[in-house]
Amino acid sequence: MNLLSLSKKGLLACMLFSMLAAGCTKAPDSGKTEPGRTVGEKQELSIKVPESGTLNDRVRALWATTLPIIKTDAAAGLSDADYQARRLPLFSAWVTLQQQNANAPANDTQLSKVIPRILELLDHVYGFPGTPAEKRIKERQNAGRTAYLIADIERQVAALPK
Repeated sequence: MNLLSLSKKGLLACMLFSMLAAGCTKAPDSGKTEPGRTVGEKQELSIKVPESGTLNDRVRALWATTLPIIKTDAAAGLSDADYQARRLPLFSAWVTLQQQNANAPANDTQLSKVIPRILELLDHVYGFPGTPAEKRIKERQNAGRTAYLIADIERQVAALPK
């Protein structure tokens, strides 16, 4: 086996594990909410991965779609359970683009850097499944880190070739 096929298999395994972990670690809702939210509010989210254009075009389009959602959610004061529920559609869309880049004949190194950075932002805002809720909440409250990650990603997305 060559190294490229092993890395693709490893990426697929990580993606599958992340998706399974997200579904398996959701804590039961205690009925408590963070400030600004009411019990029973639905936070369903659906993100469609762009299908047309180059990978760079699709990254720009998905970033333009997801950035306002991420910014709004970061400031919304949702419950930890709501943040966890909203994480998966965003995370899945970005992992799909990451996989498309990995499968492309000429793997783009800039995309190989920006997409993991976006996934890092998602983990920061929505919390990484399996991490204790207290740690996710504390990390989420670090607005400076959120702003830093967004600015860094904006710079990287703007630098992608047209």
